[in-house]
Amino acid sequence: MVHCDGLLFQYPAGEFSLRVASFEVAEGQSVAIVGPSGCGKSTLLKLIAGILVPAEGAIRVADHTLSSLPLPQRQRFRASRIGMVFQEFELVDYLSVEDNILLPYYLSDGLTLDDAVRERARTLATAVGIGDFLPRHPRSMSQGERQRVAICRALVTKPGLVLADEPTASLDPANQTRSVALLREQSAGVGAALVMVTHDHGTLAGFDRVVDLGSLVTITPTV
Repeated sequence: MVHCDGLLFQYPAGEFSLRVASFEVAEGQSVAIVGPSGCGKSTLLKLIAGILVPAEGAIRVADHTLSSLPLPQRQRFRASRIGMVFQEFELVDYLSVEDNILLPYYLSDGLTLDDAVRERARTLATAVGIGDFLPRHPRSMSQGERQRVAICRALVTKPGLVLADEPTASLDPANQTRSVALLREQSAGVGAALVMVTHDHGTLAGFDRVVDLGSLVTITPTV
Protein backbone atom coordinates (compact mmCIF):
# COMPACT_ATOMS: atom_id res chain seq x y z
CA MET A 1 0.00 0.00 0.00
CA VAL A 2 2.83 2.43 0.89
CA HIS A 3 6.41 2.36 -0.35
CA CYS A 4 8.88 5.13 0.44
CA ASP A 5 12.36 4.93 -1.06
CA GLY A 6 15.36 7.22 -0.58
CA LEU A 7 13.40 10.14 0.84
CA LEU A 8 14.98 13.49 1.57
CA PHE A 9 12.83 16.35 2.80
CA GLN A 10 14.01 19.80 3.81
CA TYR A 11 11.85 22.62 5.16
CA PRO A 12 12.67 25.84 3.26
CA ALA A 13 13.50 27.69 6.48
CA GLY A 14 13.20 24.84 8.95
CA GLU A 15 15.42 23.32 11.58
CA PHE A 16 16.31 20.03 9.94
CA SER A 17 16.38 17.83 6.90
CA LEU A 18 14.84 14.37 7.09
CA ARG A 19 16.16 11.27 5.32
CA VAL A 20 14.28 7.96 5.19
CA ALA A 21 16.05 5.19 3.30
CA SER A 22 13.01 2.89 3.13
CA PHE A 23 9.56 2.57 4.68
CA GLU A 24 6.78 0.21 3.63
CA VAL A 25 3.25 -0.64 4.72
CA ALA A 26 1.42 -3.66 3.31
CA GLU A 27 -2.24 -3.65 2.32
CA GLY A 28 -4.48 -3.94 5.37
CA GLN A 29 -1.54 -3.68 7.78
CA SER A 30 -1.65 -1.58 10.95
CA VAL A 31 1.59 0.25 11.76
CA ALA A 32 2.33 2.49 14.74
CA ILE A 33 5.14 5.02 14.41
CA VAL A 34 6.92 6.06 17.60
CA GLY A 35 10.06 8.06 18.31
CA PRO A 36 11.35 11.08 20.21
CA SER A 37 9.89 14.53 19.66
CA GLY A 38 11.35 16.21 16.61
CA CYS A 39 12.40 13.01 14.82
CA GLY A 40 10.00 13.68 11.92
CA LYS A 41 6.99 11.45 12.66
CA SER A 42 4.39 14.00 11.57
CA THR A 43 6.56 15.08 8.63
CA LEU A 44 6.70 11.49 7.35
CA LEU A 45 2.92 11.21 7.65
CA LYS A 46 2.46 14.42 5.64
CA LEU A 47 4.86 13.12 3.00
CA ILE A 48 2.88 9.89 2.67
CA ALA A 49 -0.34 11.91 2.40
CA GLY A 50 1.10 14.12 -0.34
CA ILE A 51 0.71 17.24 1.79
CA LEU A 52 4.49 17.65 1.59
CA VAL A 53 6.72 16.61 -1.32
CA PRO A 54 10.26 15.20 -0.88
CA ALA A 55 13.25 16.87 -2.47
CA GLU A 56 14.57 13.42 -3.36
CA GLY A 57 13.16 9.92 -3.52
CA ALA A 58 9.71 8.55 -4.30
CA ILE A 59 6.51 7.77 -2.43
CA ARG A 60 4.08 5.25 -3.90
CA VAL A 61 0.61 4.78 -2.46
CA ALA A 62 -1.58 2.06 -3.97
CA ASP A 63 0.73 1.85 -7.02
CA HIS A 64 0.51 5.59 -7.66
CA THR A 65 3.71 7.62 -7.41
CA LEU A 66 2.11 10.30 -5.29
CA SER A 67 5.30 12.33 -4.87
CA SER A 68 5.46 13.04 -8.62
CA LEU A 69 1.87 14.24 -9.06
CA PRO A 70 1.03 17.96 -9.30
CA LEU A 71 -0.80 19.50 -6.36
CA PRO A 72 -4.39 19.26 -7.73
CA GLN A 73 -3.94 15.55 -8.49
CA ARG A 74 -2.39 14.89 -5.07
CA GLN A 75 -5.34 16.63 -3.42
CA ARG A 76 -7.85 14.64 -5.47
CA PHE A 77 -6.04 11.37 -4.74
CA ARG A 78 -5.84 12.14 -1.02
CA ALA A 79 -9.54 12.98 -0.82
CA SER A 80 -10.64 9.75 -2.47
CA ARG A 81 -7.98 7.21 -1.43
CA ILE A 82 -6.57 8.35 1.93
CA GLY A 83 -8.41 8.92 5.20
CA MET A 84 -6.90 11.43 7.63
CA VAL A 85 -7.37 11.64 11.40
CA PHE A 86 -5.73 14.79 12.73
CA GLN A 87 -4.44 15.37 16.25
CA GLU A 88 -7.03 18.10 16.92
CA PHE A 89 -9.63 16.28 14.76
CA GLU A 90 -10.17 19.42 12.55
CA LEU A 91 -13.96 19.29 12.74
CA VAL A 92 -16.14 22.18 11.52
CA ASP A 93 -18.17 23.27 14.52
CA TYR A 94 -20.96 24.99 12.58
CA LEU A 95 -21.70 21.82 10.58
CA SER A 96 -23.67 18.88 11.92
CA VAL A 97 -21.93 15.64 12.83
CA GLU A 98 -23.35 14.05 9.68
CA ASP A 99 -22.01 16.84 7.47
CA ASN A 100 -18.61 16.65 9.17
CA ILE A 101 -18.45 12.95 8.32
CA LEU A 102 -19.44 13.72 4.72
CA LEU A 103 -17.02 16.67 4.42
CA PRO A 104 -14.66 14.97 1.91
CA TYR A 105 -17.58 14.78 -0.52
CA TYR A 106 -18.29 18.49 -0.18
CA LEU A 107 -14.65 19.46 -0.71
CA SER A 108 -13.67 17.19 -3.61
CA ASP A 109 -15.12 17.25 -7.11
CA GLY A 110 -13.71 13.74 -7.56
CA LEU A 111 -16.22 12.25 -5.11
CA THR A 112 -19.96 11.76 -5.66
CA LEU A 113 -22.32 12.13 -2.73
CA ASP A 114 -25.38 9.91 -3.06
CA ASP A 115 -27.83 8.00 -0.87
CA ALA A 116 -25.46 5.03 -0.57
CA VAL A 117 -22.72 7.31 0.81
CA ARG A 118 -25.13 8.91 3.29
CA GLU A 119 -26.19 5.46 4.45
CA ARG A 120 -22.54 4.44 4.86
CA ALA A 121 -21.94 7.54 7.00
CA ARG A 122 -24.89 6.60 9.22
CA THR A 123 -23.69 3.00 9.46
CA LEU A 124 -20.20 4.09 10.50
CA ALA A 125 -21.61 6.50 13.07
CA THR A 126 -23.74 3.74 14.56
CA ALA A 127 -20.77 1.35 14.62
CA VAL A 128 -18.71 3.78 16.72
CA GLY A 129 -21.57 4.72 19.03
CA ILE A 130 -22.54 8.18 17.75
CA GLY A 131 -25.48 7.20 15.56
CA ASP A 132 -27.84 9.34 17.65
CA PHE A 133 -25.57 12.39 17.39
CA LEU A 134 -25.78 12.99 13.61
CA PRO A 135 -27.95 16.16 13.85
CA ARG A 136 -25.80 17.64 16.64
CA HIS A 137 -22.81 19.96 16.31
CA PRO A 138 -19.30 18.91 17.40
CA ARG A 139 -18.92 21.80 19.83
CA SER A 140 -21.51 20.15 22.09
CA MET A 141 -19.64 16.82 22.19
CA SER A 142 -16.88 15.39 24.37
CA GLN A 143 -13.33 14.90 23.08
CA GLY A 144 -13.89 11.15 22.75
CA GLU A 145 -17.09 11.70 20.76
CA ARG A 146 -15.39 14.25 18.50
CA GLN A 147 -12.63 11.75 17.83
CA ARG A 148 -15.21 9.20 16.70
CA VAL A 149 -16.59 11.75 14.24
CA ALA A 150 -13.06 12.19 12.86
CA ILE A 151 -12.65 8.43 12.49
CA CYS A 152 -15.94 8.15 10.60
CA ARG A 153 -14.90 11.00 8.28
CA ALA A 154 -11.59 9.25 7.58
CA LEU A 155 -13.36 6.00 6.67
CA VAL A 156 -16.46 7.18 4.80
CA THR A 157 -14.72 7.25 1.39
CA LYS A 158 -13.62 3.60 1.82
CA PRO A 159 -9.94 4.55 1.63
CA GLY A 160 -7.18 2.02 1.15
CA LEU A 161 -5.02 3.92 3.66
CA VAL A 162 -5.80 5.72 6.93
CA LEU A 163 -3.23 8.09 8.42
CA ALA A 164 -3.62 9.25 12.03
CA ASP A 165 -1.36 11.89 13.60
CA GLU A 166 -1.33 11.65 17.41
CA PRO A 167 -5.11 11.04 17.47
CA THR A 168 -5.19 10.42 21.23
CA ALA A 169 -3.11 13.42 22.29
CA SER A 170 -6.11 15.40 23.56
CA LEU A 171 -7.90 12.44 25.17
CA ASP A 172 -7.81 11.40 28.80
CA PRO A 173 -6.02 8.10 29.61
CA ALA A 174 -9.27 6.19 29.99
CA ASN A 175 -10.24 6.99 26.39
CA GLN A 176 -6.84 6.57 24.71
CA THR A 177 -6.66 2.76 24.52
CA ARG A 178 -10.37 2.51 23.69
CA SER A 179 -10.09 5.08 20.88
CA VAL A 180 -7.02 3.50 19.28
CA ALA A 181 -8.68 0.08 19.34
CA LEU A 182 -11.73 1.64 17.68
CA LEU A 183 -9.59 3.29 14.99
CA ARG A 184 -7.73 0.04 14.35
CA GLU A 185 -10.89 -2.09 14.25
CA GLN A 186 -12.81 0.29 11.99
CA SER A 187 -9.87 0.60 9.57
CA ALA A 188 -9.64 -3.18 9.40
CA GLY A 189 -13.40 -3.33 8.85
CA VAL A 190 -13.08 -1.45 5.54
CA GLY A 191 -9.83 -3.23 4.61
CA ALA A 192 -7.70 -0.11 5.03
CA ALA A 193 -4.05 -0.05 6.04
CA LEU A 194 -3.50 2.14 9.11
CA VAL A 195 -0.43 4.23 9.93
CA MET A 196 -0.64 6.00 13.28
CA VAL A 197 1.88 8.37 14.81
CA THR A 198 1.90 8.26 18.60
CA HIS A 199 4.10 9.14 21.57
CA ASP A 200 2.08 6.95 23.91
CA HIS A 201 3.52 3.43 24.14
CA GLY A 202 0.48 2.32 26.10
CA THR A 203 -1.61 2.36 22.90
CA LEU A 204 0.61 0.02 20.86
CA ALA A 205 -0.99 -3.33 21.69
CA GLY A 206 -2.69 -4.93 18.71
CA PHE A 207 -0.71 -3.22 15.92
CA ASP A 208 0.88 -5.48 13.33
CA ARG A 209 4.12 -3.48 13.46
CA VAL A 210 5.67 -0.78 15.62
CA VAL A 211 8.32 1.35 13.91
CA ASP A 212 10.75 3.47 15.94
CA LEU A 213 11.36 6.34 13.53
CA GLY A 214 14.30 7.56 15.56
CA SER A 215 16.26 4.49 14.43
CA LEU A 216 14.98 4.64 10.85
CA VAL A 217 15.75 8.22 9.82
CA THR A 218 18.68 10.57 9.62
CA ILE A 219 17.99 14.09 10.90
CA THR A 220 20.43 16.87 10.06
CA PRO A 221 20.01 20.09 12.11
CA THR A 222 20.22 23.28 10.08
CA VAL A 223 22.99 25.58 11.28
